Amino acid sequence: KGEEAMYVFMEARKYAERAVEIDNNNDSAHVEAAHTMGRYSQFIGVVSALKEGYAEKISFHLDLAIKINPKNVSAQISKGSWHAEIVNKAGFMAKILYGATANQARDHYNNALNIDGDRISVLFEVAYGLVLLDTKQDIFNAKGLLFKALETSPENHLDQLYLNKARELIKTL
Repeated sequence: KGEEAMYVFMEARKYAERAVEIDNNNDSAHVEAAHTMGRYSQFIGVVSALKEGYAEKISFHLDLAIKINPKNVSAQISKGSWHAEIVNKAGFMAKILYGATANQARDHYNNALNIDGDRISVLFEVAYGLVLLDTKQDIFNAKGLLFKALETSPENHLDQLYLNKARELIKTL
């Protein structure tokens, strides 16, 4: 929390940027660079992050990761969530200001599901993003993905954590 969190986010960003410097063609390095900026953006608040240009920086790294490796499921989910978060926060201005649209979010989520749509983490992350889009159809589709996740046997502790989150999200829906 507080100053300690700021320090951790800034350190993580330095490591991610260094990884990109070491190998600019490493899709995972670009995803991690985007993730560190995204977490920092959440910490400082969406409005501040948008003003400081983080939306564009995150988008750049995710687009490059997808260009390098279109089958990077994390990049696909993250780019879908980039669109969904901005649409959720900026509404009709999302497309005008950032080029973010609900349809592009759905396209990236569908790409992720086509790549690895049987993994609990993928099912949950896509479902969560669809919930942000907040249409009846997206909520319906999110519920379907969450129920599919709950029918899947966890392979590790992280899967179990995602299943717990899935149960909670279903309750709120």
